[in-house]
Amino acid sequence: MYVAKQFLKPVNLEQYPNYASIVKYPMDLSTIQARLESHFYRQVSAVENDVSHIYINAFEYNLPTSDIVRNASVVSDLCLEIIRNKDSSEVKALYQQVLEKYRIQDEKEEDEPKPKKTKPTTLATTSDPCWKQQCNDPLELSKQQCKDPLEISKQHCKDPLELSKQPEDSVLFIDLANNITRHSNKEQILELKADIQKDIHVLLEQLEQINGNCSTLFEKLNKFNQLLE
Repeated sequence: MYVAKQFLKPVNLEQYPNYASIVKYPMDLSTIQARLESHFYRQVSAVENDVSHIYINAFEYNLPTSDIVRNASVVSDLCLEIIRNKDSSEVKALYQQVLEKYRIQDEKEEDEPKPKKTKPTTLATTSDPCWKQQCNDPLELSKQQCKDPLEISKQHCKDPLELSKQPEDSVLFIDLANNITRHSNKEQILELKADIQKDIHVLLEQLEQINGNCSTLFEKLNKFNQLLE
């Protein structure tokens, strides 16, 4: 039969060198015939598996909508019908039954409503007066979504004590104090007690010479010093 012509022999690897890298289990009708004649198969399901691979391989290697895939499907279905109807010698009659099944299937597919095609998005062109606005819109959106990281850091990392107004030494101390207060281990705090008290005394001397803008810090340092003592 003409429909089986492409599947009579193994695929020519010289013509299709990448076939072996795509198809893991090549199969053709001559190989199935040779296996039947040599009593290679022990079960009918093994024959059915090889027959099914004629279609599977064609589907994997070719476009799903191509004629060769359609013919491979017909050949596989016909061979399966022959296996299931082993007492029948009318191969052509079985072939006509398979073709009728495909004809009915095609008619059902044609009757099914096709999905509506969506209108393609109109692209901006230089002749369109709105092209500049269309180009600006995504830019504005990106600006809103990608805020300046410096601004974000200012919002999330505000200094409640306004360290920029304090002496430089106070910045180092407060960072140290904040880290220590997070520790729950009392021994760790005691180990640093001497160094912290020394820094506190130095800062207290400096703060005495500063205006009222450091009063809050002054109170906190006194409380912290009392806590350590």
